[in-house]
Parts: sequence; structure tokens; C-alpha cells
Amino acid sequence: MRRTIFAAAAAAAVVAVAATALADAAPRAGGAPITLKSTLELTGVVPVDADRNGVPSQGDYELWSEVFHGTSGAVVGNGTAICFETDGSGRQFTCTGEADFGANELQVAFRFFPTSKTFRLAILGGLGSYEGAYGQAIGTWLDPKDTRASMVFTIKTR
Repeated sequence: MRRTIFAAAAAAAVVAVAATALADAAPRAGGAPITLKSTLELTGVVPVDADRNGVPSQGDYELWSEVFHGTSGAVVGNGTAICFETDGSGRQFTCTGEADFGANELQVAFRFFPTSKTFRLAILGGLGSYEGAYGQAIGTWLDPKDTRASMVFTIKTR
């Protein structure tokens, strides 16, 4: 079966292992960027064969759930994503998701290629301290089954 992410986006995203815990990090005033690092761990991937034909096809999708770990290994956030198959062969997905860090949440979107060892998410907005957020997150898979990834978020606000 095809390799899956998040994200992790979804992630999904989708979305920070640094000296600063994500739950307490907030963008700086005036739009100065903040960089957040974490480890994303996929906790669930549910494939859905939308047309029930038994093979990968356009419109099939996957539902992802994940947790984010800080440098100490403690959980600092969680997220979800939905990824729709766009090429009919299980090699390309278009995804949207969210990453929740307590009262602060990021909305993300990304294209996902299961054979790639890296992925990039666009930050489309957020809630709480992340209201008006934009930027990107870059992930690199850490294991051959694509269940853990290092994530670096670069968050800006308007």
C-alpha cells in the first residue's frame, strides 16, 4: 500500500522539536516570523475507497490524525488532515488540515507525494495567537514507514 504522511499534515499537515514548546509559542508582534520545530507522529491513517472499486482512483481519500512532540518528547499539540487522491494511481494527493497547539491553531494546505522523503505545507491562517498567520512548514520523514517526521514551521502574521 502507498506510503502516507501528514501533514500533516496534514496534516497533516499540518505541522514543531525546539527549545520553545509549541503550545506556548506565539507569533511576534508586527509580523516578525517565528520558527517552531517539532516531531510529528501519525497516530492514525484511514484510507477511504470512495468509489468502492478496490484500487486507487481519483477522489479516494485518507483521513489522518497526528500528535506533535516537543524537544522533551512531551505532546505539545495535535492535528488532523484529509487528503484526496488527484492522479488516480496513489502517487499524488491534495490535502487540507489543522494543527492545534492549545488555544492556538494553524490551518494548512499541501500537495503530498508518497514517494518523497520531504514535504511542504502552506500556512493559510490560524486562530488564537495565530490569527492572520501565513508562512510554511517543511517536513522530513524520519522512518521508512512514514509515521514520524521532523517539522519546521515558519509562521508570520499580518
